[in-house]
Amino acid sequence: MPNKGVGRRKAVSPVIATLLLIAIAVAVAIIAYSWVTGLAGGLMGGGGQQVTHQLVLEAYNHINVSKNKNIYVSVRYVGPASNVTISRIYYDGQSVTVSPTLPKDISIGNSQTFTITLPLDVTRGTSHVITLVTSDGAKLQFSVIAGRTG
Repeated sequence: MPNKGVGRRKAVSPVIATLLLIAIAVAVAIIAYSWVTGLAGGLMGGGGQQVTHQLVLEAYNHINVSKNKNIYVSVRYVGPASNVTISRIYYDGQSVTVSPTLPKDISIGNSQTFTITLPLDVTRGTSHVITLVTSDGAKLQFSVIAGRTG
């Protein structure tokens, strides 16, 4: 005896199927558009912070770390303003004692050597970060290696 229900199932009509496919395609397109515009806006917007001062690390002397806790750092101001004021200096994120005393103005084209008294013992061959902070809040970082000159 044949089963009457097997061959008699009705499917969704072709018109309804076409409308469902169009609705799904439009929804996917809207989601993709939103994602791409959000990504492009994040990459293209903002533009980052403009450079306010440029200092060049001319030389450093980090040799006698076992005998004294001083490092000598010479920086040259290359612009773009006529001068810059160094208001704070940090060594690996810690505030340090500096000679000459801060704040210190440096004119464009001129260099200044700072004697930094280290707050901690350092191991030869380790890398450290010196951060100079200007009076307008710009942070300039330089990497130095204990036990070397550069």
